[in-house]
Amino acid sequence: MGDNIQTEALAIILLFPILSTVVIILRCYSRFLIRQFGWDDILIVIAWLLAVGQAYTVWIYTKLSYQGYHSWDIPEQTIDEQILAQRYNLANQLLYNPILAIVKASIIVFIYRLEDRRPVVRWNLHILFAVNLGLMIAIFLADLFQCTPLHYVYDYPRMDLVAQEAAGADENGMADGKVVKGGRCIHQVNFFLISAGMTILTDIWLLCIPTMVVWHLHMNRRKKIAIAGVLSMGVIVTVIGIARLVIYNDRFKPNKTDRTYNIGHTISSVEVNVAIITASATALTALINRIAPRLFPSSNSTSQGQRRMNTWTASSGTRNTTRRGRSRTSYVMMGNMNNKGPAHVSQEHIMVPEDRSSRSRTEVESQTST
Repeated sequence: MGDNIQTEALAIILLFPILSTVVIILRCYSRFLIRQFGWDDILIVIAWLLAVGQAYTVWIYTKLSYQGYHSWDIPEQTIDEQILAQRYNLANQLLYNPILAIVKASIIVFIYRLEDRRPVVRWNLHILFAVNLGLMIAIFLADLFQCTPLHYVYDYPRMDLVAQEAAGADENGMADGKVVKGGRCIHQVNFFLISAGMTILTDIWLLCIPTMVVWHLHMNRRKKIAIAGVLSMGVIVTVIGIARLVIYNDRFKPNKTDRTYNIGHTISSVEVNVAIITASATALTALINRIAPRLFPSSNSTSQGQRRMNTWTASSGTRNTTRRGRSRTSYVMMGNMNNKGPAHVSQEHIMVPEDRSSRSRTEVESQTST
């Protein structure tokens, strides 16, 4: 066969799941260090497992359907080979949207744990969680039942052939001026474009919420921008999602004659794995700071700023003292990032619990010693 770019496609399919696997291992290790594993971590691990499965389906589909080869270089395939390739293609479709939805759910749960009690934040989180869940279910079911009968979505090579033979169609599958088919499907291109567009809108919605949370805190603008930037790294996923929309819109054009000679189909695997990586960005930042604190040196002004950093007020999530006299837990933004003591290395380092009773004892001991 002639020149092809299938090797490049397979390299992309393999690379990004490896990167997300490394990130998930580091994230789980950071949770192990602080002996805490939350629902946001459980959801992201589920998304990662599905992403690994999706990478496998895309890999097999790429091999079976000769993606990356010119259409005229592809050897004649049997009906069974074509059907098997379409089975893996369907599996890829069914996994794609749930993975992204579960990653978003993980991020939403994490933001819940930041305990910003303002109604505008809480209502945005509640509504976005419901919309995200509803879209996940709706798109999954639409993907699953996109054709009638259901198995026509992957069995169309055989079913079309049987129907055309029964109708006495010509070699192009035409009878009475119409293409004879063995089933019918929704307008798949329109469905893809609409579902992709709605996914991108929820991406943008989710990107706005961390900024709302951070901008409410009392700290200098530079630090707000830095923290909001870490929490909003999902913008990378949004850009990839938009690129995917453009790529597939071009791929589905009716006048496209050499559809297999491209690697655009790999972008779905890239997107879901990058989503997992960016959703774990805060955990990686804290872990790097624990392993190599000198990578993020702090000046005197920074240290003083951290000591003066305001805690959450009652309106934004401070936990009050209990009736039994337990110490109040306040949430300090990036509180332990440059301290010599043990640092919180999960995503929760964004809001680090600070035990005021321990701090009070330290101050008393310091005064006694002097």
